[in-house]
Amino acid sequence: MVKSSGYVAFIDHRFLREAIGELKRVLGDGCEIKAMLEEQALLIEAQAEPQPVPHGSAPTEFVDSLLRIRSEVPFTGDYLAAVKPLLELIDGSSFALEVKKLGLHSGETAKSIEVILGRSLEGMGASADLHNPELTIYVLLTGTGILLCTSELDVKLAIDRFRAVARSRYAPLNRSELKLMEAVELFGIDIGSVRRCLDIGAAPGGWSNFMLKHGATVVSVDAAFMDYADLESSSTIVVADKPLPLALAQSLPNAKLRSMTFGEASVPGVIESALAGPERGSLVHLVCKAQSAQAQLLSVLGQFDAILCDMNCAPEEAARTLCAMSGLVRRGGVAIMTAKLFNGAAQARADSSMNILGSDYTGFAAKKLPHNRKEITILAFKK
Repeated sequence: MVKSSGYVAFIDHRFLREAIGELKRVLGDGCEIKAMLEEQALLIEAQAEPQPVPHGSAPTEFVDSLLRIRSEVPFTGDYLAAVKPLLELIDGSSFALEVKKLGLHSGETAKSIEVILGRSLEGMGASADLHNPELTIYVLLTGTGILLCTSELDVKLAIDRFRAVARSRYAPLNRSELKLMEAVELFGIDIGSVRRCLDIGAAPGGWSNFMLKHGATVVSVDAAFMDYADLESSSTIVVADKPLPLALAQSLPNAKLRSMTFGEASVPGVIESALAGPERGSLVHLVCKAQSAQAQLLSVLGQFDAILCDMNCAPEEAARTLCAMSGLVRRGGVAIMTAKLFNGAAQARADSSMNILGSDYTGFAAKKLPHNRKEITILAFKK
């Protein structure tokens, strides 16, 4: 089969300039953008082969997925016209399909078209495997044709982020929790090895909740209260300047929720007991800002296996906060940070954040994840 020189890159249009810059790095300066499809995909002509990417790494920061066009089928209203070219691509391999509509307006959903094509292929002897296929084919339905594609980069994210979450039956607290789930999957983080986690800027609790689900004991730092009844903790200790509001205090049984104030002399001992106890999945929430005097309480709690930061602030400020708290993280501990890129110059500000982090962290990777908005996620490890 003659290799096609056509590609489709899925991007976030808010980072179009950065994505095009990365595509030129991966495909060569001679690559040409032919069209944008539905503000989420670029149709590209390129003669160069994609640059090889180490297994498990994030090949690009701002390109979600890069697909090679293997065949194009004119669309005349009959999706089954794609079955014969699909059989040629499958060539005896077990397969899975992912269908996405990019400019084709019809009454059928992408999922229903996927089922029609899959059943037709199985009826002609092809073997479907939805969980561990030898070949995944992406069927992209445009206004003029059907593009049959395969992935060119080792990115573990489905091109349809919402259907991927629905298939996983994962029940997140909020969108933020999905960002951390995607970071763990993409970067290959051994989340089960994290026993003690520090979550900076934690409210409303998505990242803390993800870590609690995976058995970590979490210390959250945020000046806002959280809805503790929605968090999957085995027990919760809330330390604030004043007692919990009545509605929050009554949201959990007394056996699971303990409210304390910073002025109580017993607070350090109670928290240390919670962190050192055999029970995993406990939550301690310090209701204060990370830079406040109350946060100094963290210094007596020992070291953490991971530090997280999804604060709604400038990326440089978030990076400096992680550096200021680096002494609380063990050597080799994981750091995950969202860099909010609201004011343009996205690549420069992301690089600036990693330069700041470089004084205390190493081993950087960065990626604009499907559930990121105007932001990217940065991974690093404590020196």
